[in-house]
Amino acid sequence: MGAIIELCARYLRVFGAAWAERGKLAPRRHDGLERQFLPAILEIVETPASPLGRAVMWSIVAALATALLWSYLGEVDEVAVAPGKIIVADKPKLVQPAETAVVRRILVREGDAVTAGQTLIELDAAATATAAETERLRGALSAARLEATRYAALQEAALNPAAVVQLQAAAGASEREIAAELQAARSQHQEHRARLQSLRAEQARREAELAAAREVAAKLERTAPIARRRAEDYKSLAERHFVSEHAYLEREQVRIEQEQELAYQTAHVRELEAAVSEARSRESTYTAEYRRGNDGARLDAEKRAAQLAQELLKAGTREAQQRLAAPVAGIVQQLAVHSVGGVVTPAQALMLIVPHDYQPEVEAVLPNKDVGFVKVGQAAVVKVETFPYTHYGTLAGTVSFVSADAISDEKRGLVFQAYIRLTRATLEVNGRPVRLTPGMQVSAEINTGRRRVIDFFLDPMRKTVAESLHER
Repeated sequence: MGAIIELCARYLRVFGAAWAERGKLAPRRHDGLERQFLPAILEIVETPASPLGRAVMWSIVAALATALLWSYLGEVDEVAVAPGKIIVADKPKLVQPAETAVVRRILVREGDAVTAGQTLIELDAAATATAAETERLRGALSAARLEATRYAALQEAALNPAAVVQLQAAAGASEREIAAELQAARSQHQEHRARLQSLRAEQARREAELAAAREVAAKLERTAPIARRRAEDYKSLAERHFVSEHAYLEREQVRIEQEQELAYQTAHVRELEAAVSEARSRESTYTAEYRRGNDGARLDAEKRAAQLAQELLKAGTREAQQRLAAPVAGIVQQLAVHSVGGVVTPAQALMLIVPHDYQPEVEAVLPNKDVGFVKVGQAAVVKVETFPYTHYGTLAGTVSFVSADAISDEKRGLVFQAYIRLTRATLEVNGRPVRLTPGMQVSAEINTGRRRVIDFFLDPMRKTVAESLHER
């Protein structure tokens, strides 16, 4: 190891000495005047070469080195190019019929501006029958509500005898209908009061009979012991022959008659007590049944009114569906019906309404090779084919949606759908803003990141090397 070091040191000393004497070792150079007197061949040999060629060579080498260094260190934007078209962000509104019908009137034309709620097409699907059914349901609903109000008023009057039967006005009922229903309610209430008074009168009559029978029975209960005592006394006197046998038999007959009358009156009192109890029960039963009937009739009327209200709502909806109105303010496009009397079917697309002041959006298709690098939120530059970007510039946008599944395209194969939200809806054309129109073809360049320049040249070679030497 020491020998190697010593050898290296020796060579360094020799190189240093030679470098120090390099001026003496170089051959003598003639100046320009001396070279002119030399032979031609020696003049050519002695004349130094022009420095221009060497400068050009080193310039080329420096440029190549600089380019290589820049390609290694420098980065450029990497974009995914996605063709597409301009669409409306909130989608055009489709106008469709709900059922099969005949076109009665067409009130708009292609390109017309319409307001929200404006009638576009009038249909005729037995509209007369629909209107008649709606009117019938409206009348039935009013009658059901009045009936429910009537039974509620009757119930209140039944619970409070001092109350006067009054009806609350029902929605949709006329004054004549309310008056007729009030008259019916008061007649029914009078019948109820008459029936109740009849039952109470019957009860009072039975109670009076019971009171009279009780008085008779009480009187007999007081006099029967006296008659029995007299009969016993006369029997004792007759046995001792102080009175005649006939006198005793007369007293005995009086005793028997009074005891039988007392038994009869006692039974009659019990019978009348049962009759009074039955009369009271009839009144209670009638009152309970009357109130229960009022409640039941009111609930039935309210249930019927609720059902009729739903049917009326459906009928009104069906009637309203015969007039197709604009869902939003906008422009009529793709009008599909042009003749009065034509037949339309349910869910048939009759026209589109493109909203006013719509926000344009780009609907683009991403190739399969780029979809893995495109994410929501990435910036994009949109070039409109109608207006060359070299003259009119580009539009800035942001990726707002990337589909999770591929769709089949006849020309491109499996592609993915993406939406790009634009920052503005106009382009400056010849000094004036021009609004983007749905359907314009565009090309979107989505910035997916940055990449070294040298990779653009190395990747094909890497791919070739990676895929070579494998084939059969």
